[in-house]
Amino acid sequence: MINGLRFIIGNGCNYDCFFCHHEGYEKCSSSKYNLDNLEKIYHYAKKNNIKDISITGGEPFMYWDKLKYLLNYFGTDNFKITLNTNLIYADRYVDFLKNLKNVEYHVNFSSTKKNVHESIINSSYLQKLLDNLQLFKNLNLNVCLNIPVLNTINSDELVEIFDYSKKMGFLPRFLVLLPVKKEHKKYYMDIEDIMSKIPESVLKRKYSYGRHDVSSKLGNYEIVKCLCIDHECDICRQTTYIHLTPELNARLCMESKEEYRINFFNELTVDESFRSISRRLVR
Repeated sequence: MINGLRFIIGNGCNYDCFFCHHEGYEKCSSSKYNLDNLEKIYHYAKKNNIKDISITGGEPFMYWDKLKYLLNYFGTDNFKITLNTNLIYADRYVDFLKNLKNVEYHVNFSSTKKNVHESIINSSYLQKLLDNLQLFKNLNLNVCLNIPVLNTINSDELVEIFDYSKKMGFLPRFLVLLPVKKEHKKYYMDIEDIMSKIPESVLKRKYSYGRHDVSSKLGNYEIVKCLCIDHECDICRQTTYIHLTPELNARLCMESKEEYRINFFNELTVDESFRSISRRLVR
């Protein structure tokens, strides 16, 4: 069973985070969508009751034409969309975005301190980020702060970041670092390490796909630990999204380079392509 679709629309980004895993698509193309094929995926998702749609990059707002097509298809129906973004360019398109009611913006937020933020993303965007977050708050758009936790870099300001999130009415979500290189392991903090930074934290619920709900003296928050970190492949096969590349090929795993072509000839061939991919999930 396919639980969701994850569109990777391009790998370009205005940030240059040293720990970025590029969704496994560092050298992927940023070609335009074949709109007939995209429409067939949309109808496949509707027919098969696939509600969860994730959109990521790179930075999706750098590919506005592609992003707008996705939002036009999936943003006006009974889908739940998560849009992973650093939000820097989002204000350019706010007149379009403010009419979408089923999008949750998962916004990369590394630090409230200018020097720390710049050291993580290798760019100077903090004030622009804060301005756009205020804009989204004013428009009552649904925002979750994705906070990568980096030992010795931003780990001592997690309470400060939590307080900012609470003041803005955003959900704080702390991300366990996926160390893609050996030198990144020194920045790694596990779930218990992160909880120790937030006063009176208590784990309330754990989900199979790596999300943990936590209560604390400051309020509720989430921690997400990618299943790839502990190589929990058997669990992932039961819960994973199908990853769709910029060319609308399918992948099952961020760490695998194996791609599967979808036969877009007609509705039946699209169905059979996804059935074939689903069978590989349960191997």
